[in-house]
Amino acid sequence: MLCTNKAVNVLDFRVPAGIAMKIPTFGEQIYSVFANGDMVLAGTGNIKTKTQTEVFSSSKENTQPSITQCKVNQWSIRQGKPMNVYTLPEMEGKSSKTSINQVWGDAQSVMALNGNGLYIFDVEQRMELQHVICPDNLAFRTFDYATSRLLLISRDRPPLWCNWP
Repeated sequence: MLCTNKAVNVLDFRVPAGIAMKIPTFGEQIYSVFANGDMVLAGTGNIKTKTQTEVFSSSKENTQPSITQCKVNQWSIRQGKPMNVYTLPEMEGKSSKTSINQVWGDAQSVMALNGNGLYIFDVEQRMELQHVICPDNLAFRTFDYATSRLLLISRDRPPLWCNWP
């Protein structure tokens, strides 16, 4: 897969053009992409900066922390259309902390990791946020999931093992 500002390109060199499918980003910033069989997951975010005008002797504009709305978009390669959208809670802070670092998914669950923790969604319960693991400041984070064991790694704390589900 190859990400650009306009699309996530699913590469297939059996096709003459080399691109099997272009998934539009609709102006959202793509932070992480994962493919598993027919499913493509893209961790995206929209950053909104709050501003307020303060009036003293002259008008000044003060920029406050930004609010990031992150979500994971699920696409089907076979059907060529979006299937689900998994939305993380709105977060305030720097985009480096709130942007999605890693996404992963299978038939049962979809996972998204950012600086506030690992968010786990149940696919069968229609995109509901099911669980948040380690919801605090994680620096340089990543996770691994295999056979019901979940490993959450961050540079600033010891690794965290847990069983899922």
